[in-house]
Amino acid sequence: MMMKKTDTAASVAANQLQTAKVLLSSKNFTRAEQLLKEILQVESKNPEALDLLAKILYLRDEKKAARNLWNQSLKHAKQPEVLFSNLHTFLHVLRKEGNLEAAAKHASMKLPEWPQNHTPNKQERDRIIDLANLLAKSGQYESARNLLEQIATTLHDDVEVMASIGIIQMLEEQYTEALETFTTVDRAIQPRSDLSLLARIYQAAAGVGNPELMTSIAERATDEHPTHNIPKQPEHSKSILILYGHPDLSGTTQADERGSQFKGNYPGQLREQLADEFHFSSIFTATETSRNAVKELPRPDLIINNQTNAETLAGQQDLPLLCDFIDSFGVPVVNHPNKALSTSREETVRLIRDIPGVIAPGTTRFSTLNRSRDDIVEEIESQVKYPFIIRTLSAQEGKGMVVVNDRESLYQSLDDKPGNFYTTEFIESRHESGLFRKVRAAIVGDEVHIVRVDHSPDWKVHGRMSNAPHRIEFYRQHPELLAAEERICANPSEELGESTMHILEEIRKRIPLEVFGIDFDVTSDGEILFFEANATMLLLSSADKSMPHPVEAEERLASSFRRYINEQTESNS
Repeated sequence: MMMKKTDTAASVAANQLQTAKVLLSSKNFTRAEQLLKEILQVESKNPEALDLLAKILYLRDEKKAARNLWNQSLKHAKQPEVLFSNLHTFLHVLRKEGNLEAAAKHASMKLPEWPQNHTPNKQERDRIIDLANLLAKSGQYESARNLLEQIATTLHDDVEVMASIGIIQMLEEQYTEALETFTTVDRAIQPRSDLSLLARIYQAAAGVGNPELMTSIAERATDEHPTHNIPKQPEHSKSILILYGHPDLSGTTQADERGSQFKGNYPGQLREQLADEFHFSSIFTATETSRNAVKELPRPDLIINNQTNAETLAGQQDLPLLCDFIDSFGVPVVNHPNKALSTSREETVRLIRDIPGVIAPGTTRFSTLNRSRDDIVEEIESQVKYPFIIRTLSAQEGKGMVVVNDRESLYQSLDDKPGNFYTTEFIESRHESGLFRKVRAAIVGDEVHIVRVDHSPDWKVHGRMSNAPHRIEFYRQHPELLAAEERICANPSEELGESTMHILEEIRKRIPLEVFGIDFDVTSDGEILFFEANATMLLLSSADKSMPHPVEAEERLASSFRRYINEQTESNS
C-alpha cells in the first residue's frame, strides 16, 4: 500500500522536529529557528514547533512574541501529551517572570485526560509531576490531583507519583487521605528510608492530630538519618561538629540530612559561609542510637551546640545524657546546654534589667495546665497591665505571638495557647516615620557586631527573605531604609551612639553564652529597648539575593567567627 501524502508530510515534520530539538539542546539556535519556521510554513498550527520556537524567541528576549506563540501552541495542541508539555513550559516561564495572574489564568484551563493507552516514560512522568506542582501553586488542587491520579493508573505502584498525590492532598487539607498515601509509599520503599517522606508523614500526622505518631516518626527520622558529613579536604584546617536534637520535620522537604540539619540559624549559615576553610559535620542527639552514630564522624576540634532553647532544655529528661555526650569529647563547646539553661526569656530580662540605659519589658511565665480560663485571666491581670504580648515558650520569628489589648482579646488568645506561655509588656516604639525598627547585634566571643537593621509598619518586624515577597516589595519602595541600614552597620558608634555600644557590651557580659544575637532598638532618649537575646537567630544575612544588605558588616562578622574558631581550637591543641 502506498503511503498517503499527509502521512509522508507528518513523518517529515516529525523528523524535522526531532532535529530541531537536538539543535536547540546543542544551542544552535539559528539553525533550529530556520528549521522550525520551515515546519510552520507547512503546518502553521504545529503545537510542538510553536513551543520550540517560543523558547528560542524567549531566550532572545523577544518575550511578547514568545508568549503569543505559547498561547497558540496551547490553542492548537490536540494530543494531551503535547498540551501538558507546552503548558508546563509556559507556566514555568510566567511564574519565573512573576506574572502570577497570567499563570493562574492558564492553570485554570480545562485539561484533557491522559490517554490510558499511553504509559508515560520517565521524562513525561517527571514533567507531569512538575506540572501538577505548578497547577497547585496556582490553587488548582483538584486539577493537579486528577492529573496525577490519571497517570497513576498506568504507572502502577510508582512511589514518586503516589507521593506527589499525597502532597496535593495535604494542600487540600485532606490529612487522613494524605497520611494513608504517604504511609503506603513508606511501606513500598522499605528498607530504604526517605527523610522528606518521613517529614510528610509527620506533617500529615499533625494534621489529623496524632501526637503519638508524630513522636514515633521524629524518633525514626533521628535514628535513620542521624548524621551529615562530607569528606574532610586538605584545605579544612579544623573539624566542627554541630549538635541538633530531632530533625525539624515541620518544614523538611529535601530528602537529605543536610536539608534537615544545616538550616534554620547561624550554625547552618556558618557551614555555608566557611565550608572552604573548616570541615563541618552534624549529628542528632535525641536518641541513644543517633548519638552512637558519632563513630561515623571525624573527631571534632570544636562543638557548636544548637540545642539552646532554655525552655525546651528545662523539660528535657535526658539532658544529663546530652551533657555527658558533649563533655566526652574534651573539646571547646559553643553554648553548652548548662549555660543555655539560664537564658530563658524570663531569666534574660532578670539578668539585664538593672543595666543603666536598658528598658527590658517585664516578662512573666504562666500556665494553662489544669486551670480554668477565668483563673488564668485573673492571675495575669493581677500581674500585667494591658497591652502586652503573649507568646508560646518556643516562639521564634514572630510566630505564636500576638498583642493583647483587653480582656476579650486575652480570652481569645488563651484558646490558642495551651500549656505554658509568656507575657511581655508591650512598649510603643514606633518612630516619627510611622515605622517600627529592629536592630540586630551579633555576639561572637568578646566581640559585638551590628549586622542588621529592619523596619516595618507592623510591630512584628521581619527581614527581607525570599519567602516574604511583601517585605521585599516594601524595601524596594523605601530604598532610604536600606541606606540607613548600611550607615548604621558601617559606623554603629556614630549612628546609634557610643553609649549604645557600651550597653550592648554589658549585656554581652551578663548573658552566659559564647555566640548569640540581640534584637533591640534605640529610643529618642538614647536608651536601649530590649526585645530579645538568644542563640537561635540568623546572624549572617538572610536577605533575598535580589536585595542589598550590609556586605562589609557581614564580612566583619565572618572574620570574627574565623578568629573565634581558631582561638578556641588552638587553645585546646
